[in-house]
Amino acid sequence: MCCDSLLIIQHETKDFTMNKLLLVLLSLYALPTADLLAAEVTEATPEQQSTLDLPVEVLDATSMYAKALKAGDHVPDDAMKVLHRAHVMRDKKEGVIHCIIQKIMDAGRSKRIHLPNAIPLFLRAFVTDKTSAVYDMINNIIIYQMSLNPHIKEHMKHSVGHYYESKEDQWETGFEQVIQNALDAMAQQYRLLDAIEKDATLNGVQFIVIPDVGDTDATITNRWKDLALFKKHPHLTLVVSFNDDLTRVGNGFCSDRLGTRPTLPASIKKLSFTGKNLQTIGDYFFYEASALASVDFRGLGALTTVGRGFFYDARSLTSVNLSGLRALTTVGHNFFYDARSLTSVDFRGLSALTTAGGCFFSYALSLTSVDLSGLGALTTIENYFFSDAHSLTSLDLRGLSALTTVGRHFFSHASALTRILCHNEKQAQLIRDQYVGGAACISVVQHPAATDTAAVPASGNASTVG
Repeated sequence: MCCDSLLIIQHETKDFTMNKLLLVLLSLYALPTADLLAAEVTEATPEQQSTLDLPVEVLDATSMYAKALKAGDHVPDDAMKVLHRAHVMRDKKEGVIHCIIQKIMDAGRSKRIHLPNAIPLFLRAFVTDKTSAVYDMINNIIIYQMSLNPHIKEHMKHSVGHYYESKEDQWETGFEQVIQNALDAMAQQYRLLDAIEKDATLNGVQFIVIPDVGDTDATITNRWKDLALFKKHPHLTLVVSFNDDLTRVGNGFCSDRLGTRPTLPASIKKLSFTGKNLQTIGDYFFYEASALASVDFRGLGALTTVGRGFFYDARSLTSVNLSGLRALTTVGHNFFYDARSLTSVDFRGLSALTTAGGCFFSYALSLTSVDLSGLGALTTIENYFFSDAHSLTSLDLRGLSALTTVGRHFFSHASALTRILCHNEKQAQLIRDQYVGGAACISVVQHPAATDTAAVPASGNASTVG
């Protein structure tokens, strides 16, 4: 048996008397690590004791929760139910929180907490936010004896995620320098488009930045020759960085829908944006951007309104990061219309969204899953929201607690849709009233910790699923 095995026994055994017995037995076999670990197993802090008192299913749920936080993924519903039940119990709450904090501390290799999204509210009292300190490090980066371009700094800040320090376990000495070294290396992955020489190799470069973009697409349209480098380097991401004083972008910014060709060369597959004060984007922003595969909006935190046809006919789109759109309240019609390669969308960052236009996912033929759990402020969904989304098999609307209005033909001709989970019976009736073809039933589940599921047949369907 090795040191790791002993540690496993220590964490999984609830009775400290049994731990001592195991330690004695191990010492009989002259295990060299036994003496080193004796102090750890004979005494437990209140936090350790509260963690060890947690049932196995709660410990498993905390592991799933921590893993999802670190990956930026959705937490499985079963884990959320278990944690909710444990968290509301006063004698278990402290143990649940302590266990999660320990498991998100860089997998135990350091005391750093580094997450792609902001830490959940119920954990914030137990950590110190160090993100602003990391931003200061970015501001102080010097490359080739020159300060980093402000637009590159802005994009880096939206890309590095969030850093925290546990109030019980502070960062070890010198760890700030470790982060600074990583940021310095990250800065080397950026180049300004104007600074790239002809036939440059671009080894290690990931991002090409067009700075100071205004309210028209001229900055991009006039650079087609320069942007030809994306043909040779398809892995590159084009960063469109708007002027700091820009608040509105007009119609057809990346589409030139009245001209003879799109604004974006087909060789550009990946786009990212920054714009400190951009609040409004007009209609058809990506109209027929058929070659675009990936878009990242984390740098548009001030955006409140998006017009019609935002991704209209973006047929190659497979990945969209919406997590930065925290101020977005209104989205026009045809947002993902005919985005036929899109398989999944995560809306957790859109916590302020109140109105979603019609035909939102119409003809999103490959869409199989949508995470709507972040849309807690959404009140209105307009007509044909999921119409003809032929690959969608289930919907979870339990996070849409404010939903009051659902337009006609909500999921018409979504032929594979068989299950919709709703926040309550009132919400289920809203959906049922707009039923036209597709789903076999609507399942009503009380959010967030219900243990029973009642299945209600959809209008026009005689079957009931238990």
